[in-house]
Amino acid sequence: MRKVAFAWAVFALCSGVPLYAADQSLILRPQIAKYYQDLNYVAANSTPTEQMTIVSYISGLNHDDPFLNDQRPKSVGGYYSSANTGASWTNPILTGAMTWTSIASSSDGSHLAASVHSGDIYTSTDSGATWTDQRAAGSGDWFSIASSSDGGHLAVCVHGGDIYTSTDGGVTWTDQTAAGLRDWTSIASSSDGSHLAACVHGGDIYTSTDGGATWTDQRAAGSKYWFSIASSSDGGYLAACVDGGDISTSRNGGATWTDQTAAGSRYWSSIASSSDGTHLAACCFGGNIHTSTDSGATWTDQTAAGLRLWSFIASSSDGTDLAACVRGGGIYTSMDGGATWTDRTAEGVRNWTSLASSSDDTKGAKTGPHPGTGIRNKISQSRRDVGQPASGIRNR
Repeated sequence: MRKVAFAWAVFALCSGVPLYAADQSLILRPQIAKYYQDLNYVAANSTPTEQMTIVSYISGLNHDDPFLNDQRPKSVGGYYSSANTGASWTNPILTGAMTWTSIASSSDGSHLAASVHSGDIYTSTDSGATWTDQRAAGSGDWFSIASSSDGGHLAVCVHGGDIYTSTDGGVTWTDQTAAGLRDWTSIASSSDGSHLAACVHGGDIYTSTDGGATWTDQRAAGSKYWFSIASSSDGGYLAACVDGGDISTSRNGGATWTDQTAAGSRYWSSIASSSDGTHLAACCFGGNIHTSTDSGATWTDQTAAGLRLWSFIASSSDGTDLAACVRGGGIYTSMDGGATWTDRTAEGVRNWTSLASSSDDTKGAKTGPHPGTGIRNKISQSRRDVGQPASGIRNR
């Protein structure tokens, strides 16, 4: 695709959780013990400097982290945008004492949608300059959000709840109860919003071909700890990764699946796809970024990006331009499919949770500090279990 004259835009989210010394009173959830086992392995096979960095990341875990059951007041996070491929970023436009979890963008970057854990969904029609609190959706444990190419069709899932859809850019919402109440961790949409795919942590992958009205349990993929899913523009090609397992792909909308063992069994945190499904990029928690140019058949370990606590990754429509964020770190971009990377230090070290970009890489957004699913506060938000939800929110 021919690039337009302006620079690639990236949008990102961070949740306001500063790093601090480890609190011995924190209680680890059994299901995330393997993350620390993995970090121990990483530390044992890294330089002293890398070990210190890893320790600082571990000590930074807090109540908002999906791994821990500690109750502390939330800090201020924010929304950031860049119109020059991440070289510089705007100051937080949308901020507050919120735990941002996910962000999605229309193909031209003008329409944005972001979700908050135990909060509301917010939308923008001017690339983030102004925002609308879409209270009709209600307050919920929103985990992941997806958008059609025009921003009109939105789909969002609740961790421990339902999937909701909107056909008017978030003004009104439909509770798609047919999908069932589940531990949803990620949702993806085709360019027109008709084809949806969502995955369950400790469950199956589900697909819809009618905008969420009806759903098919794609049992061929198997019941696993699915953590992230991506879709081609027509919904035919799907790619999903497992938290502590493999990457699987489908070429027929989820009817059949191939276990792409070449990528390796890792603690995958996010996966992104080009519009035609041929170019894939995936990142893992405490590892490297991996890319594929043949729909997942073979993979390249992109060591140039470095071994980090990657939380989310986003791709341009042709798969050439990538953006990835680190929990307790920075944002990195690649203009050559992952071969080389640039550390976008303009916004500093934050608990980045999610990323989104325009299809032609001209606009982008991010959500800031939090521990992470869109790009999303995924690693922290997506794996979080912080006790009982507040009254009235949609975390059933």
